[in-house]
Amino acid sequence: MASEEKKHLESILKPVLKKAGFRKKGATWWKHKQGFIQVINIQGSQFSKRFYLNLGVFLQALGEKEWPAEYDCHVRVRLNTIAESEQVNKLLNYEEQLEDEERMKIGELLSEVGIPWLERCSSLEGAKAEYTLPNRVMAAWQREMLDEYFA
Repeated sequence: MASEEKKHLESILKPVLKKAGFRKKGATWWKHKQGFIQVINIQGSQFSKRFYLNLGVFLQALGEKEWPAEYDCHVRVRLNTIAESEQVNKLLNYEEQLEDEERMKIGELLSEVGIPWLERCSSLEGAKAEYTLPNRVMAAWQREMLDEYFA
């Protein structure tokens, strides 16, 4: 069962993601786009009332999943690595009391930074550009698969 905090966060994200064409199952949203699947997932901390927004793009040429988990995606980031980290971390920290009006800014950041990142990575050029960034950490299987695919 989802915590009240997670339900609140989902209520903030739902209108933003619905407007952008995403469909939701559980704590994950998907959008299929001509050979790519965009994925957004809420991950809760095991130790506190903090959350993370994981973003990923699954290249359908490299797998046959219709509803991939975020960790199955070939290109992945957390929102706080591409948006202002301190602000994202603060907005996703439900141990910190914030007014609803301020907490709503996480939806704006997802709309202004996260969704455009997903759109950029939903092309071969964009996915390759993201994959080649030196600060992107990925699993060995992802690196090997993408090395071969983009060779």
